[in-house]
Amino acid sequence: LVEKYKYMGVIAEADQDMLKEIQLRQEEIAQKSTEIVHQIQLAKEAEKAKQAERLLLLTQERKRQQLLHKYRTEKGTHNQALKELRAAVAQLEERLGIASDEHLTKQAQAIKSIRPSLFGKLPWPVVGVIVPNQTPIDRGITIKAKKGKPVRCVADGIVADSQSIIGYGNTIVVMHGNGYISLYAHLSDISVKRGDTVQAKQVLGTVGETGSLIGSVLYFALWKDYEPLNTRRWLTRKMN
Repeated sequence: LVEKYKYMGVIAEADQDMLKEIQLRQEEIAQKSTEIVHQIQLAKEAEKAKQAERLLLLTQERKRQQLLHKYRTEKGTHNQALKELRAAVAQLEERLGIASDEHLTKQAQAIKSIRPSLFGKLPWPVVGVIVPNQTPIDRGITIKAKKGKPVRCVADGIVADSQSIIGYGNTIVVMHGNGYISLYAHLSDISVKRGDTVQAKQVLGTVGETGSLIGSVLYFALWKDYEPLNTRRWLTRKMN
């Protein structure tokens, strides 16, 4: 009987050891499972981060391509506009040369209405809002004004040309003597003709949008010996 109890004690002790071993294994398995779940979670988060990064890079690349396409398109448009404007300026210079025949030049020389002493004192051809210069090719000014508003001559002179010019629309060129010429473009109506004698502040025509890409405006420029002047600086400080 003693041997029997002794044997049972050994079995019970073995069972306890086995139970502890099982519990220890279960704890290890649980810990491993937690670590595995954590690693899986980290892996998922890392994958999400990579996906997000790939998406960001893809978005940035698309944006770069869009900007590049926009730049190339705008550059092409700008170059075309510049080419057309240069052609218009060339035609204008040609018209100025044709317009200023000897007879008209002599008439204008007798007037001599514009001279250096009038720098900063000439009246405005129309009252409106100055539009920032679109290109550095010329030094004239563009004035935004209501269509039909009267456009007035800035000084006495002789009308040297009155017709439509590519890029400028209906245009009037007035000679003032001493090599000075004033130009009024994008007019709607023209009230004078070639050879007419005009007075300072006389109505030449009305504001329009012929040849304009920005609506109803007056393009005004002053030239001296067929070279463009800094037009704005020749006008009074305030519009009148």
